[in-house]
Amino acid sequence: MKKIGLLLVGVLLSTSVLAEGAMRCGSSIISVGDTKSEMLMKCGTPISSDVKTTVTKNENGSKSVIQTGEIFTMDMGKDKFMALVTVENGVITHIEDGPRHE
Repeated sequence: MKKIGLLLVGVLLSTSVLAEGAMRCGSSIISVGDTKSEMLMKCGTPISSDVKTTVTKNENGSKSVIQTGEIFTMDMGKDKFMALVTVENGVITHIEDGPRHE
């Protein structure tokens, strides 16, 4: 009985780790620190891609917009949450749940 309890605790802990900075694509897992290429190979083509930008001001007060990364929307399947994957300098920096796919 103790072995079953420990196994259950291990499964619960492993799924919480996936929720924080990792996601499953079929039989593969991608996580923060993986490259954009790894994500595309493991998860396929995203359904959309948005540019992530930052607005900066110089000493004269002029504003400039700098592209700092991309946010990819990954379709995880019917009745599941989509995944929003942020990539900066070719590396995954953030993974979060997006809207639910209906």
